[in-house]
Amino acid sequence: MATEVVKEIKDAEAASGEIINKAQNDARQMIKSQEEKAKKIIDDANNEAKKIASDIIMQKEEEGNKEAKKILESGSESCKKIRKVPEDRINKATDLLIERIVKPHGSS
Repeated sequence: MATEVVKEIKDAEAASGEIINKAQNDARQMIKSQEEKAKKIIDDANNEAKKIASDIIMQKEEEGNKEAKKILESGSESCKKIRKVPEDRINKATDLLIERIVKPHGSS
């Protein structure tokens, strides 16, 4: 009877050792699995952030290009208006400027 009890104790100890080893292996496997999931979540978040940043950059570049186009068109229109001014009006404006600069100083 005593040998049976000792045998049962040894069997229980061996079983508990197996249970502990299995639990440790399961814990390691769960940790590894969770680390892989966390890495995937982080990678996905980084990729999404890069996509969002890229979309924002593209949107702002398009807005900048539209604004630049408006400015260029406005400048082009101003140049066209200046080119349309008749030469005789430019000569008159030049004469007026010279007259105003020269006469107040008394050097004619």
